[in-house]
Amino acid sequence: MNNELEDKDRFYKTFLLLMCATEPGEAIAARDALLRLSGLNPHELALTMFKKLPKNKLTNQQKASQILYAYSLKEIYLSERELAFIRDMLVWSNPSERQLEWLEKIYTRVIK
Repeated sequence: MNNELEDKDRFYKTFLLLMCATEPGEAIAARDALLRLSGLNPHELALTMFKKLPKNKLTNQQKASQILYAYSLKEIYLSERELAFIRDMLVWSNPSERQLEWLEKIYTRVIK
């Protein structure tokens, strides 16, 4: 039990280091440490982290990332227009209400 708490604490601190890193070398070292601690590849780790969040707490970029990940695994179909839109959502900081509605519609359709 104590080891599990220590592992969670180590993972948490390493994740904070990654998020606060200002130098490329720091970020890469923290990323590698997170992957080593988790024993997962980057896709598995991201999927695990996203699935634990309540769906209504996900950011637009997180929703778009999940959709693109499912698309990359060929688990879902996206039209060319939807694919371009989802890729744009990764970088848009202030989407319109209509764009948010479309993202939510696609997300609801493809992510169960």
